[in-house]
Amino acid sequence: MEKEIANRYAKSLIDVAIKRNMLNNVYNNITLIHNMCTTVPLFDNLIQNPTISTKNKIFILNKICKHELDIITKNFIELLTQKRRYKILRDILQSFFKLHDEYTNTKNVYITTATKIDKDLLEKIKVKALKIAKCTKIRLIEKIEPKIIGGYILRVDDKQIDASFNSDLKMFNKTLVNDNI
Repeated sequence: MEKEIANRYAKSLIDVAIKRNMLNNVYNNITLIHNMCTTVPLFDNLIQNPTISTKNKIFILNKICKHELDIITKNFIELLTQKRRYKILRDILQSFFKLHDEYTNTKNVYITTATKIDKDLLEKIKVKALKIAKCTKIRLIEKIEPKIIGGYILRVDDKQIDASFNSDLKMFNKTLVNDNI
């Protein structure tokens, strides 16, 4: 039930943002709020605390964000507070991100490497990932995993390209074992 309510709030928020041509601003504000909720327990407690007034929450949000939240996001937070929906805020934010990605045709692409990738190679990987993902935008999520030794593992949706040295070594080892039998 709460997921359905969260989806309705997220859908309303994204519809208003699109209608007013402010989707990027709202997305940035929602991303900021999401990051604060997930990384700053004190902030999450502030949002969840029913004894703090809506006015004070908005004031504190504006101070923390170091700039005024756009009017759509501010009104949205006020509405959530007035309706006492702050308990499902994280679900609403997750639904918003999903709807945003669908609307903007954006997909998450995961790249795992043994070390940090230089910018030129990263751009080439992004081009390849866009073709594989068949979308207009990607969000590249990098992970450093020394165990793969070298190369990379690229994951988009349910597709994975394992071009890691570790994978090659395992295949080589299998070949050696099978040839000796």
